[in-house]
Amino acid sequence: MEYDKRGLYVDEAHLEAYAENYARSLRIEGVSGGRAAAAALRASLRSLDELTDALALKWADIPSMPGAARWLLDNRYLIRREGMAAVR
Repeated sequence: MEYDKRGLYVDEAHLEAYAENYARSLRIEGVSGGRAAAAALRASLRSLDELTDALALKWADIPSMPGAARWLLDNRYLIRREGMAAVR
């Protein structure tokens, strides 16, 4: 792992282990209302749109797109569908 101007960068080979370790470090504290969680999810979905638009522009003419980026672009509709179903 390394840091660049945008923040933490985790290469594809270490991404799963990083995500698992990060998830284990989270601690549940207090109570969160459904409205706050729905608003946070909507904000995350907007960020997803921005990210995938930027990825599509960056890799539009480059055939060697990383696998994770290709997966995200190919499955964006699934993420949005499930996210929107969760906030209804």
